[in-house]
Amino acid sequence: GPDVALDHADTSDRRDAANLGRWDLRNLALGFRHLAEIGGRCLRERPDLVALPLSQNRPAFLRDALLLLQARLNGVPVLLHLHGGRFRVFYEEQPPLARALFGAVLRRAAGAVVLGECFRGIFSGLLPADRIFVVPNGVPDPGAWALRQKRGGPRPVPPDGGTLLYLGTLHRDKGLPTLLEALARLRRTRPRVRLRLAGPWADDETRRLTEAGVRERGLAESVEFHGVVDGAAKAEWLAGGDLFCLPTRWPFEGQPLVLLEALAAGLPILSTRHAAIPETVPDGEVGTLLPKE
Repeated sequence: GPDVALDHADTSDRRDAANLGRWDLRNLALGFRHLAEIGGRCLRERPDLVALPLSQNRPAFLRDALLLLQARLNGVPVLLHLHGGRFRVFYEEQPPLARALFGAVLRRAAGAVVLGECFRGIFSGLLPADRIFVVPNGVPDPGAWALRQKRGGPRPVPPDGGTLLYLGTLHRDKGLPTLLEALARLRRTRPRVRLRLAGPWADDETRRLTEAGVRERGLAESVEFHGVVDGAAKAEWLAGGDLFCLPTRWPFEGQPLVLLEALAAGLPILSTRHAAIPETVPDGEVGTLLPKE
């Protein structure tokens, strides 16, 4: 096929999750800077398409709407890319006038990409069905499967223990309280079971409550917090587990990349029937899915 040249404009605000959906001087300044950058590029480079990640909160969506309109005014089609699953809820929550304006902007898009078949309905009534495309996430091979094979493949789980893994932002809605409660119950029959968690804390309050929960349940010897792992450290970390756990209820969830990394590592998965997870982890085949409530 024809060669495709890709160029990237970074429109992210690289602060923690606590900043989502909030107005402040920094994100306002970033928004105006991004508008100027995208507008200049559209005028100078005349791209064939702008692929725009779509946000699921009002401040960021307003920025995205302006970026979309700016590209369209310059004659450049826009393909929206939704990385989560809450956008329709966000849209329906808006006052009638705002919803009408948002809908009018969205209809200017050339199409939209969603992460699973379950998300097609998010753009129902906003875009024709033939302009809604399902493109699941992909991840690089973290290298954990090769490490496990070098060590003789998956090992038998000790009857009195085993290693549970959690990877991702340490957030209450990602299931941290559920994991601690499950671990406390599991220790009654598997006293040497361990829970290893890797990732950044969502905020200081989550860290305080989680660490207090560990102390209150007497789990200090069974829980390990490893911080952020990446590259070779992530491969080593995934290769050392027996079961990957993600009991998420996070309302913005789409198709968690960490589940793809766990699958690539050959780990069985315990997760929830939420967002596009059932399409990613067939229940009873490569993992077990539980109700999210």
